[in-house]
Amino acid sequence: MSQMIVAVYQDGAFRPINPGEVDAIEGQRVMLVVQPDDIPEPLRRLTSFFDGLPEEEIAPIEAVMLDRGNWSGDRR
Repeated sequence: MSQMIVAVYQDGAFRPINPGEVDAIEGQRVMLVVQPDDIPEPLRRLTSFFDGLPEEEIAPIEAVMLDRGNWSGDRR
């Protein structure tokens, strides 16, 4: 099983941002692929809005957000 985990490299070790999301046994050997996280901070904050929501709750929110008709400045 593979899993994507966001981590910070600190004091010579990779530390997960959300340790509870790591599906591994203490002491288990894993393989890491290091890819820099170049997401701008404002976008990171926006996407963190969905953290913890199940997919069935995210999909309708995304649909509203992506419908340009919902973003017209003409609200009365």
